[in-house]
Amino acid sequence: MQKHLFYILNKHAPKRVIKVRNKPAPWLNSEIKKETFNRDSLKKKAINSDSQNDWSTFKKARTYVNYSIKCAEYFRNKLNDDVGDQKTT
Repeated sequence: MQKHLFYILNKHAPKRVIKVRNKPAPWLNSEIKKETFNRDSLKKKAINSDSQNDWSTFKKARTYVNYSIKCAEYFRNKLNDDVGDQKTT
């Protein structure tokens, strides 16, 4: 009886592997997320078209996103390090 029940359960509701993702970085705001989405769509477009112009547009967007992330991370960490010190903040 129990084997039959497990057979039915596995047939209609099989086990699934679920990836647990980490929380996103606190310095990633909505503007940076929009830019990363734009960068990713530009990459897909460049891969599909294989145009030199599309690749250069993607590379500019990639550089901008990387710079934005590094600046946001730096300033977020700098402000958190200087929480109690008004002079350095």
